[in-house]
Amino acid sequence: MTTLWDPVESSGLPDDFDFTIAKAEFGFDAGYQNGEQLLLIITSQELNDQGEPHTNFYSLGGAGLWDTHDGGRTAVSGSNPPASGFNKASSYWKFIEAALEAGAPVQDRGTPDNAAIWEGLTFHMNRVTVERPGLDDQVMLLPTCLRRRSGKS
Repeated sequence: MTTLWDPVESSGLPDDFDFTIAKAEFGFDAGYQNGEQLLLIITSQELNDQGEPHTNFYSLGGAGLWDTHDGGRTAVSGSNPPASGFNKASSYWKFIEAALEAGAPVQDRGTPDNAAIWEGLTFHMNRVTVERPGLDDQVMLLPTCLRRRSGKS
């Protein structure tokens, strides 16, 4: 019989499931870095165990580096001089790399500063440990396989 003295290996975080991106937007969340970092916020069509859609955040980088001025449709550089691209250590760039490796046709849909390129895609998602240059390794929920492309393809 297990007791509370017996450790478990699960973090309780979702892992190993399909995720259809019903909505993608750039925005801020007060629960993430005090709402100071722009995030890609993706919401699934599928429901979790509580009967709600899965939502996941991917940071675009440090506070003030990115912003949105059109209700979350696009990300714009907030730094001076303007950033020429997304930092390869950012969570968002790790999401982009994983999606491309999984076969997502996002380059045909537009540029990564446009949240709509993600909508309608179905990925199999897994918790993956990723290396982030200059930062500690991090476990992230990332696409590992493209299941279906629809919507804006």
